[in-house]
Amino acid sequence: MLIGIGQKSHTITSRMQIWSAGYQVRSIKPLEQDIALKDGAEFVGEAFVFLVSGTFVIWEYNRSATAAREKDEEVQAKAKAERDALQDKLIALDARLKALELVVSHNQRSLLGLGGRPYVAPDAKLLVEIDDDPTHKSHREEETTTTTTQVDETNQASISNRPWWKVW
Repeated sequence: MLIGIGQKSHTITSRMQIWSAGYQVRSIKPLEQDIALKDGAEFVGEAFVFLVSGTFVIWEYNRSATAAREKDEEVQAKAKAERDALQDKLIALDARLKALELVVSHNQRSLLGLGGRPYVAPDAKLLVEIDDDPTHKSHREEETTTTTTQVDETNQASISNRPWWKVW
């Protein structure tokens, strides 16, 4: 088998050398068996080393690509967690702001509108949603509705239980 591989390797290399020199190939003498055996063994050895090293390079590349992908996913998850935490803070601030608006508008009415500036509610067209994540939207709307309802009920209860002179 090694002699056949050595002979084939010699034939192919000789043809390539003759063609690259610009000549036509008439015939190629076969190598002696000892030389063909030696060439065949070298070819098989070099092919084995090339195969092993190529396999190792591909394996290492895939391993490093997987590690980089996992690191990117971890960074993305951390960024999403930070965005969600910020969004929750904004929702809470929005609920507090709505509660303050309710108190201010009620206090304005209780003073019969004398003195001070009248409260002007912000136009709904001017309000801009801060949430860019469509998956967070339903959670945000649900939480805002619940929080606003709770704040409204708490403010109404606390206002109605106070004496009239403390409502101002």
